[in-house]
Amino acid sequence: MCLFLISLFLSSYSSSSYSPSAVPPNLSWTDNVTVEEFSDMVLSCPVYANPPVTVSWLLDGEALDLVSGGYTLYQDGREAKVTITKALTDIHPGLLSCMATFIEYGDGDTTKFFQLTVES
Repeated sequence: MCLFLISLFLSSYSSSSYSPSAVPPNLSWTDNVTVEEFSDMVLSCPVYANPPVTVSWLLDGEALDLVSGGYTLYQDGREAKVTITKALTDIHPGLLSCMATFIEYGDGDTTKFFQLTVES
């Protein structure tokens, strides 16, 4: 009977959704950032999590235009970065967000915001 209970206990935690080391990233804050027009800048978002998360970058709720927006994205499992090349007052100001999506943790996603101002 004891062996059956131990087996039942262990099998209840053997599903693929359970991970004893699951750690979601904590991104719940907003940074106010100012950059001079025509300057380059890098914004970073700590996204270390186990298992790893998927990161999306948005500007005012819309996906970044990587082709004409002058953005370059980088992610290494510990942090996600967006580089803005030659910040422009008519393209880059707004609420930039780094959204980490994770199904394994049950909450779905967490977001860090950057209120970006470009000064001429």
